[in-house]
Amino acid sequence: LLMDVQPDVISAVLTTQLMVNCSITNNHVAELDVIKYLTLLSYSESIKSFEDLLTLEANTFNLQKIRQFKHSQIKSGNLFITLTLQDATQFDAKVYRCNVTGDAYNATTISFVSKKEVKYETLSTTLLEQVRRSKKDIDRDQSPCKKEELTVHQKQRNTEDKDKTYSVKRISPKSCHDVNSTYDRVVVTLDCGLKVMCDTKADGGGWIVIQRRVNGKIHFLRGWSDYRNGFGDYKIGEFYLGNENIFMLTSCGQYVLRIDLKYNNQSYYAQYTDFQISSESENYKLNIKAIQGMQVIVYRVIKAHLFSLLIESTTVVPITGLQRT
Repeated sequence: LLMDVQPDVISAVLTTQLMVNCSITNNHVAELDVIKYLTLLSYSESIKSFEDLLTLEANTFNLQKIRQFKHSQIKSGNLFITLTLQDATQFDAKVYRCNVTGDAYNATTISFVSKKEVKYETLSTTLLEQVRRSKKDIDRDQSPCKKEELTVHQKQRNTEDKDKTYSVKRISPKSCHDVNSTYDRVVVTLDCGLKVMCDTKADGGGWIVIQRRVNGKIHFLRGWSDYRNGFGDYKIGEFYLGNENIFMLTSCGQYVLRIDLKYNNQSYYAQYTDFQISSESENYKLNIKAIQGMQVIVYRVIKAHLFSLLIESTTVVPITGLQRT
């Protein structure tokens, strides 16, 4: 049983892809008379256990995709599974495991395991800036007619939204806690590669804005794939970050969910602790705990509620921002 990862260390900016390979050498395991399944798993910090990613049936070579990946390439065949993740980030740095299950000579079902850990390293500020500068020069050479972005530029003010939104280019922060600004909201790219809007004012700041609606210019009545991948426009100020992105964020730490609402010139808010959603294979199941807030938005939120859509005649709860605790 062979488990291999390339590379075994993901570096910010430098690592373009991660390849995870699970295979059986010479199609034979000495202790097994019959090989039934080959399974690739990864360790989930949220559930403190390994969860299945892909399972290959040995007799038919039928591959079951238990977990869906946004940017990936999957190959399988005669007792091997290869998963290649494009644009690998710190969320892909985890322990991967290869399981083979079959029957021993005494007809007892047994499994054998092989594991490999993928680590994440953050480059020094100087080296990271050099890499980013080099990549920027390459992009400029490839697109000579493309306008260069200013370090800070004001977005067009919305007539129905008096708040200003700015975009800031800087060394990538790990979270919105690392972002300080005199403006209410700034758009940054986190060091994991995810572009987000940070709220720097609400309750001391440090919030990742995961949904924002202002004037109805962006249509929110959409299908499953749009809500999975995210949609909208930071320039307009209306968007949804995407369930897959929220899942990756909340699976790597503890977060608080905050909801802000303005109605009849009155502001309301609510906060929920231990906010987390599960993977797509579990329909992005919602888990939250205690509610906080003096002016509370009343929502009927059910613990372990599955994500659903208006087009399926169910209710979408508008969520605003989350903050790591």
